[in-house]
Amino acid sequence: MRLWKTPERLRRIALWMYLALPLAFAASLIARRMPWWQWDPASEWKAWTGFFLLLSALVVSALRTKAWTFFAAGAIAGAMTLSCLFYSIRQENVGLGLFAVAFGILAYAYVDRLGSAFEVPAIRPGLRWFQSVPEPIPGVTVDWGDRKDLRLSKLDLDGGFVLGAFPRGAEKNLPSEVTLHYRGSRMGAQVRILTSLPSKIDASWAGIGVEFKNTDRDTRKDLSDFIEVLRGEGHVST
Repeated sequence: MRLWKTPERLRRIALWMYLALPLAFAASLIARRMPWWQWDPASEWKAWTGFFLLLSALVVSALRTKAWTFFAAGAIAGAMTLSCLFYSIRQENVGLGLFAVAFGILAYAYVDRLGSAFEVPAIRPGLRWFQSVPEPIPGVTVDWGDRKDLRLSKLDLDGGFVLGAFPRGAEKNLPSEVTLHYRGSRMGAQVRILTSLPSKIDASWAGIGVEFKNTDRDTRKDLSDFIEVLRGEGHVST
């Protein structure tokens, strides 16, 4: 998909990547107790500048939803964890070893959240490699302004992906409110949601991703209940 803007969830998690700077600085403070450490301010300044630029490049690529960012972040986190473990064992530095374990746990949790942020419905329609079009959720239709009975291919509390033959550029004139309807074999449900558009229209079949902007508790509860109805009916909704 071509981006209109970065989804809020992905933007927030991408910026968390800068927390690697203070964590790496803490590791360097512990490592300075090792006998082989040689203090060279000029070299360290260059290293920290390079590390900051690397993190900035990863953050920018994440904000542009480049899938390789997930693998690059995982590789860097794994390399930092293993290097800290290696030197802690080699130099018998218990502090660095404990830091490596804690850093590894934090890095795993972060990379896992980063990966899930790349799969939000607003930018990922749920298209599998063998499919030519995304598979809609059975029984769910969407009313969006004067467009009725559109289909929905993916849905969670943060957004969804609306299928329809939207002409290129139509996203600029779409209203900010959508209504989701579900009519199943045992029950039905309906919820009205305010949206913003994180993705542009990329193809006639693809439709457009929407990010839900309701912040009030009642609307989020209504949406949560709507999703639970879908799950209760046996449909994959997330």
